[in-house]
Amino acid sequence: MLLACGLSFTSCQKEDSMPNPEASEMKDFSIEDLIDMKENGISDNEIFQIFNKKAKTLPTLNSNKNAEASGALIAYDDEKSFSALCENMKLENFDKADAFNFVPFSGHLNSATSNAIFSEGSIEEGLNFKSENSQLLIANFAPAQPAIDKVLAIATTDDLVIEFSSDVNYVGFELYNINFNGFKSFTIEAYGESGLIGSVVRSSQLLGGTYVGIEAEEKITYVKIYSDARGTPGIDNVSFGACFKVADTDGDGINDEDDNCPAVPNPDQLDTDGDGMGDVCDEDDDNDGVLDSEDNCSLTENSDQADFDGDGLGDACDDDIDGDGCLNEDDAFANSDTSETIVINGCDSGVANLVTSTCGVTMADVISEAYAEAKNQGQFVKTVAKLTNDWRKEGFITNKDKGRIQSCAAGK
Repeated sequence: MLLACGLSFTSCQKEDSMPNPEASEMKDFSIEDLIDMKENGISDNEIFQIFNKKAKTLPTLNSNKNAEASGALIAYDDEKSFSALCENMKLENFDKADAFNFVPFSGHLNSATSNAIFSEGSIEEGLNFKSENSQLLIANFAPAQPAIDKVLAIATTDDLVIEFSSDVNYVGFELYNINFNGFKSFTIEAYGESGLIGSVVRSSQLLGGTYVGIEAEEKITYVKIYSDARGTPGIDNVSFGACFKVADTDGDGINDEDDNCPAVPNPDQLDTDGDGMGDVCDEDDDNDGVLDSEDNCSLTENSDQADFDGDGLGDACDDDIDGDGCLNEDDAFANSDTSETIVINGCDSGVANLVTSTCGVTMADVISEAYAEAKNQGQFVKTVAKLTNDWRKEGFITNKDKGRIQSCAAGK
């Protein structure tokens, strides 16, 4: 789809100011000349005849092989390959334009545009086409060249700008030189919030336009197309979409921007202390001020590092704090007196301090509890006598052991 200009006429002169239709050679026309023809009453059919005659003189070689982009852009020459990179891209092909061929119109072209050529809603949401110093127009050569159908162009040699109001980092379009002056070089610049992202240089002519696809890592806010070689840009089949590539440095299936350990695999994202840094890369997982390498409870806050049974596992995370073989939840004395012998008020009986038949309870635990609950010394001695009698019957101690414990209880 495009516009074209640049030929001489053989049968459509309307005024003396128009090109001489009898000229022996066709001269290059600018887009302004084409607009003049339209304004001077030359019909589209006559323009198409001129177009076909001029088309025979245009070169057919394209110089875009392996063209590269500069800056932070990736360039593509093939529409099919480019479209496969980003699914669900929107497409604007200007097919809703009314048949006002080569008629310039002022202002921007977007979904809110309402004029003689476009009705409101004709253009895809999220797009705005403009030119700072030129009017826009639609060129349609479909009767002469079916592939060149409704191309958006500008009325003079100037910049053509595509603005995006939504998140976009993929942009593609067919580029044409709307002047009948052969292949001309065009610069396509992409801009983002940081400024110029990068640029692409492409050559194009009216027949067989050039495909341009660009990809950026950041959001593209607008694209500017211009020529320093008397080319007039025209575009068609504008595709645009957002397919931002998400980094996953550690390959754990979590995007870097969401990963609490982007450089260390941790698909579970466990963060014990809730500090935003995953446990696998946090040197202090419980945030208690003690590094994991020195922390006896690396996942449980315990800045005091208390370890009652001295087993290297801090009390805060030890299921058996006193190391008596009975889990804390079942242990009546989670912090049992695990002294080797039974000691009562500083009197060492010399009798082994064994674990009783009650899980996790040592003899010293029971004696200490009896002492705390006794109203007087006599009651305490009486309770110890009963306890030692029972332990002897159960085989925990001998009669001699019983006597030693009772003597300490009596303060002897």
